[in-house]
Amino acid sequence: MLGTVYPRTRWVLLDVNERAVALARENVQCLGGRAEVFVSDGFAAVPDLAADAILLNPPVRAGKAVVWRLFTESRHHLVPGGALWVVIQKKQGAPSAKAYLEQQFASVETVARDAGYHVFRCIRANGG
Repeated sequence: MLGTVYPRTRWVLLDVNERAVALARENVQCLGGRAEVFVSDGFAAVPDLAADAILLNPPVRAGKAVVWRLFTESRHHLVPGGALWVVIQKKQGAPSAKAYLEQQFASVETVARDAGYHVFRCIRANGG
C-alpha cells in the first residue's frame, strides 16, 4: 500500500514466515507495486541494506531476545539520521520496548497512541 503512495521509494519487505512472504508478494502484485520481498530472519537476506526508514511490527510472541535483536539490527541498517518506526501494543511490552529503544537510538518519540497501540519513531544518531 505504501508503495502506491510513494512510488519512487525502494521497498524491501522481510519476514521469517514463508506464508507471510507469499501473501505479501500477492499483495504487491495485486496493487501493482514495486517491492522486493524476502524470507529472512532479521536482515540476513539483505546484509548490505542501508535504509532511510525501517517500519517494524515486531514479533512479540517470539520473545524479548528476538525483538531486541531486531531493534539493534534495524539501527545498524539505518543511515545516520534514519528512522525506525515501531508499532507495538502496550499489553505486549510497549513500555519496556521504548526503554530499550532509548538505549539504542539518539531520539525516541511516541508519535501515536490508539486502542492500546503505540507507535515509536526512533532516530539513529549521525555518528552511529
